[in-house]
Amino acid sequence: LCAYGVAWVLLKIRHSTWRLAAGAAIVVVLIIEYASAPVLTLAPAPSKADSWLAKQPPVVIIQLPMTRDWLYMYQGISHRQQMLNGYSGYVPASYPATRESMRSFPDDRSLTYLRSRNVDYVILRGQFYPPAEWSAFLAQLGTRADLSLVAQFPDGDAVYAVRK
Repeated sequence: LCAYGVAWVLLKIRHSTWRLAAGAAIVVVLIIEYASAPVLTLAPAPSKADSWLAKQPPVVIIQLPMTRDWLYMYQGISHRQQMLNGYSGYVPASYPATRESMRSFPDDRSLTYLRSRNVDYVILRGQFYPPAEWSAFLAQLGTRADLSLVAQFPDGDAVYAVRK
């Protein structure tokens, strides 16, 4: 439609110099319109926890907090483990139930849910928790007999095994 409009405008201009100037002006406006400089950033590298998971036999994991699922999916390419909170483009029907069950983690209800879904490891991404909450959260996890710390990494990530 734009091309039809440009052709119509250029046909209405009788003088060839003005027609050439109008054509050049339209090209300049289009260049300005289509000029974009997207901000390119480096893709996030797999974390130490992701590298550790890549060396493990096949397991089922969940990663918390459940606010960065897109990042977990991307970084999960390196380890290819099954993720309970992974999705891409289509949210499975089970996802809202998973979010709801994990809101109160690490209570009995959330751990019963994880066991019902055969989750082996809970990956906690410490850098996404406020520092004061993180230390209290780790202390709370330490009181659970059905969770055991398997690995902790310098970037703040921690891996807990869910005892069946």
